[in-house]
Parts: sequence; structure tokens; C-alpha cells
Amino acid sequence: MLRIRWSALTCTWLVLACRSDAPAGSGDTSSSGSGTATVASSSGGSSSAATSVGTADSGDGTTTAASSSSTGGPSDTSTGGSSGSESSTTAPACVLPEDSSSSGSDAPPLDLGADGGCGNALLEPGEVCDDGNLVPGDGCEPDCTSSDDVPPEFVLTMGGPDGYADCGTGVAFDSEGNLIVAGLVTGNVWIRKFDPAYQELWTVTYPGALGANISHNFVAVDSQDNIAFAGLVGTLDNYDWLVGLLDPDGGEVWSTVYDGPVMRGDFPHGIAVDSHDAIVVVGDRENPMNGVESAIMKFANDGTLLWSDFSGPKEGALSVDVDACDSILVSAFEYGKKTDADIVVRKYDTDGGLLWKQVESTPTTDWATGIGVDAWGRSVAVGGVLGNGGVTFDFWARQYDAAGNEGWTVYYDGGANASDNFLAVSVAAEGRSLAVGGHSVSSNHMVAVVVHFDAAGQLLWSRDLDLIGGPDAWHAVARADDGRIGVAGCSSLAFPNDDEAHFAVYPP
Repeated sequence: MLRIRWSALTCTWLVLACRSDAPAGSGDTSSSGSGTATVASSSGGSSSAATSVGTADSGDGTTTAASSSSTGGPSDTSTGGSSGSESSTTAPACVLPEDSSSSGSDAPPLDLGADGGCGNALLEPGEVCDDGNLVPGDGCEPDCTSSDDVPPEFVLTMGGPDGYADCGTGVAFDSEGNLIVAGLVTGNVWIRKFDPAYQELWTVTYPGALGANISHNFVAVDSQDNIAFAGLVGTLDNYDWLVGLLDPDGGEVWSTVYDGPVMRGDFPHGIAVDSHDAIVVVGDRENPMNGVESAIMKFANDGTLLWSDFSGPKEGALSVDVDACDSILVSAFEYGKKTDADIVVRKYDTDGGLLWKQVESTPTTDWATGIGVDAWGRSVAVGGVLGNGGVTFDFWARQYDAAGNEGWTVYYDGGANASDNFLAVSVAAEGRSLAVGGHSVSSNHMVAVVVHFDAAGQLLWSRDLDLIGGPDAWHAVARADDGRIGVAGCSSLAFPNDDEAHFAVYPP
């Protein structure tokens, strides 16, 4: 869920490409090579500290972060993949179910059709789509023909021609079917909750990053329907992470601000909550020794920092999800010595130890901006790869099994010989994926798109939505327990106006 600036590919597809991707040694060289960073809380209470030995190339790679929580939880210290406070030496090891099917047909049962055929969630000969039910008008009709043009049942537009680059970048549903959306609206970190009938329940805002023209605001829901959030705050020359937790009524439980070692550009890019309600936030930070570094932080539900990991140089973590065993899947990028940005997918154990790493390296620019994981631990990473002779981006998606082996890959041009990008993905327990982003329907017209793949990577349906203005793109996606699909994104308005934030919900 990156903020895209579509106007110039060389400096806009990803905000990191436009940043001061400072070479080693640049920036504030008065800072220590150890990369010491401070996490300051907005709430009172006792403080805690954690030390994690990451893989950063600067100094000894040791990073210290201090955190305080309004709940005054106990302090915790962990070092480089050692056990955090939520771990137990006596707890049985978590084991993912055996992946015995590449199609996901042995997954947790769907609303299947009788004796196979249309409605059994398998794409069979003669079927255009099969979404596992016989509900009309949901994108796949009862006769397994496509209804790609299904309109949303709810649409919300925020911001507009007010001088702010408004954008929706966060969406989630809680256990009661309430909708939570987030983004940058009139310069603020903006979070709003709706009931299942789309009546507004509350809105929470925090002062956003002054002068920011990008949105880095994300939400995730824990087992108690609390809302974990991450946003961008600070000033134009010193962007920081804001991380916190709201209760179901919108009251702040705790919040904390992370400022990197040189008080420069530190950007959150994604958030996830595990089965113990611990919160994982990923992004990047600037380091005087490494330039831009990938950053991962894990917080207990009371705000205590459990561990952090930083790696570089010239790396960034772009999205995160957790599997059934609380292992952490991260999509990221890194710059190779002879290549531009390369796609990186990493898997960490619950304590931050690296389990495996996969790199998709080509001579051109590639991004993996979203990741999700199913019940077997199979992850799907999505993004864009530079095609068309290095001129425009094409859709890219790849599945990895729990051990990091490559499964299927989807790579295609949207048909207009112009840029097409996936920006986020939601993966269901049985393995079906909803990927969202921007789809060029002509050389100068991009619309927001939702694409539905089955567990084997076969296209089930695709839905375009032409928002006000353009180009348009969805930046976040989530699905409710009842099958509804929530999306968040933005549309660029004609000069001199700026962007609008858009949110929508499609029927199941």
C-alpha cells in the first residue's frame, strides 16, 4: 500500500524512488554507526526497551528502541531473534497443515455446489469463473459466467481540490462486519468506522506529516476488534512512524512515534496483527551508514516493543502479513549491484529470525507492494515489473509455498500497452487472492481494478472502477467474513487540484 505518483515513472511509481536514497555515508554523519533510534509514546506510563541485532551493514547492526505504553506494561528485552515476551518455552510447536493440493481444493470448505460443477470453487472446462457459491451479481453468476461489472454497494469520497494529496490506503473489517477505513485526508492521519449498514460510527484523526503528498496510513483488526494503525507524521524534512491501537469505540489505547537514527525520512508501509494480537509494522528508515534501510518492528498489544530488525543498504519493506503460526511474511525491495530495484520476499519466525528469502532479479525495476498468506502458509506477493522495453509496468503476482518454493506466477500487460500495477492483495484461507491496483484502459487513462484469482493463479474475474478524475488506483483491499470486499485508493484530479481519497465495498 504504497502511495503512487503516476505522472512520471522515473520518480513516481514508488515514493522511495523519489526520496533522497542517500549513498552510504550521506546524511547526518554525526549520528553513531550503531543506528540508535528512539520510540516516544504519546501516553503516560512505564517505559520499556528492546535491543535487536538486525542485518544492517552499518556498524555492528545493533538498534535500540525505547517505548512507553499507556497501560504501563512490563518491560521486555530481546536480541536478534531471541524469544519475545509472548513466547513460551513449554508451548507446543505450531505446525501448518500439509499442503497436499496446488489448487486449494482441500481447503476449509466453501459454500460449494452439490456434486461439483458450477459453484464448487474450481474453474472447470466451460466455466469462465467459479467463486464457490451460487449467488447472482457477485462477480460470478450462478451459471459460472462473469459479472465483472458488478458495482460497489458503498462508495465514499473524501478530500478533493483543497491542496492536499488525499488518498485511501487502509481498509479492514471487524468480527461484527463493521468497516474501518484509513488514509490521508486534508493532511491528517484519518481513521473512520462504519457499521454494516455503512452508517458512520466515529472518526479519529491525528495531525499528519506537514507537506506530505503521499499517504502511508494503514489499519488491522485484532481478536478483540481493537484497531491497530500506522501512519505518517512529522515534517517535510523529518517524517516519522505513528503506531498505535484504538479500542472498538475509537478511544486510544496507546500510540507511539518512531523517529529513525538521523531524523530524516522514515516511512511505514504496512501493518498486520498475529494470533496473540501482537502488531507487526514494516517500512523503511534512513540510516547515515546505509542510506535507506528495511525496517520491521513487532509490538505487544500493550505497546511494548518486542523486537525490531533493520537491513540495508538501499532496501525497504513494503507489505506484511502473518500465517497461522504467527510467522511473518514481508514483501520488500532491494537494489542490486547491477540491477535496479528487485522484488524480495522474506519469511521470519515469530521472534524475528529469518527463515527464508526469495529475490526476483531482473535488469529493470520491479516492485512487490503487497503480500498475503493462506491457511497452509502459502503466500502471494503482488506488484509490478517493468515491461514494454522498460517503458511501462505490467501486473505481477507469485505464489510461494510455506518453505519459500515458487508456485504459480502471473505476469501480463493489461492490454493498453501502458502501465498496470498491483498494489495490494488479500488472500483467503483456502488460497483465493484479491489483488488491487491500477489498470490502464488506454495510453492515458488508468482505472482502479480488483482482480480475483483462484488458489492456482487462474483468473476468476476482474472489476474496473473509473473514479472521479484520474489516473485511479486501489491501494488496499480486505474481505469481510460475509464475503464483502473493501477497497481504498485515490484519484488524481486535474491541475491545479490535487488528489481525492476513495473507498468502496463490493457485494460478496
